[in-house]
Amino acid sequence: MDFVEGDVEHDPASLEELLERGLKVVPVTIWGDEVVIGFNPKELSRLFGLNGEVAVADLSTMIEKYETVL
Repeated sequence: MDFVEGDVEHDPASLEELLERGLKVVPVTIWGDEVVIGFNPKELSRLFGLNGEVAVADLSTMIEKYETVL
């Protein structure tokens, strides 16, 4: 799948594109006229026509990953 990555912190044109669309948060995925704000696997799967299941980690795994990041 072809895509264009925009770095709003270092690329003024990317920032301007988001602001013109009224968007003030990242990450954001723009596909045609559709916009998905944040990392939303279910919505991204729908947007791209994917039929995969989205697995959600159990609470202990999520806590372990959270503590690793901190």
